Amino acid sequence: SNGEFGDRLIDCAGRFGLTFDTYSLEWGRMFSPDDIKNIIDSSSGVKWLWAVHCETSTGMLNDLATLKNTCREKGILLCVDCVSSIGNAHVDLEGVYLASGVSGKGLCSYSGLCMVFYNHGSAEPDKRLPAYLDLGTYSRRHGVPFTINSNLINALRESLERLDINNRLRQILILSDWLRKQLRDIGLKIIVDDESACASVITISLPRRLNSEAIGRKLELEGYFTSYRSGYLLKRNWIQICPMSCLSKTDIEPLLVILRKFSFKQRF
Repeated sequence: SNGEFGDRLIDCAGRFGLTFDTYSLEWGRMFSPDDIKNIIDSSSGVKWLWAVHCETSTGMLNDLATLKNTCREKGILLCVDCVSSIGNAHVDLEGVYLASGVSGKGLCSYSGLCMVFYNHGSAEPDKRLPAYLDLGTYSRRHGVPFTINSNLINALRESLERLDINNRLRQILILSDWLRKQLRDIGLKIIVDDESACASVITISLPRRLNSEAIGRKLELEGYFTSYRSGYLLKRNWIQICPMSCLSKTDIEPLLVILRKFSFKQRF
């Protein structure tokens, strides 16, 4: 873990009574392949590694290729949270045992659907698991064992049919590179460096004299909805700008004008 959602994976594993070791870093730090290998070598019976691809809390895009190579070398299974990376970054799931995604975020449909991707044979149903979380049950029923909202399915299909992924990723990267430079010119600190960041998540650490909740509320009044309400963001005085939709520089330039006023003139 190197962020909130890696911490949540650890919490989930603990709640299910799994036996595991953890590798936890300061939020925003990149995983070290050597550290991961050392942990695997020093522990007996390691069978899987569970990690987040795009750590949404910081904007860190963890190196999926390195994780895959490490797991392949060590002969263990890799399970990845790709909720924020699918549709927002290049994602190659070859060699990944399990991966999760959602209908919202990078796929630009309505939120509400969760998807699990796997590249191995179907599992048998496991009575020890809640039925709604048992992949074996879904596989045995050909993917739809329970009632599902058809409106969400149709919305996702429409979004996927319209999606030009290469163009989308190119536009997000261009906009993000420009926006990051503008934010730094204002004097704002971005948590993750550009080389390690997911282009669609920009996490900003505000100076202590500014209050993230107050700024977030004022931006809402101006028509700009940033991420700031989550407890982990409020705790750290962070706000996030997430250009996951079809935005242009023209759309964002007024936001920069407002942020300049907050940064240099206002007190909260």
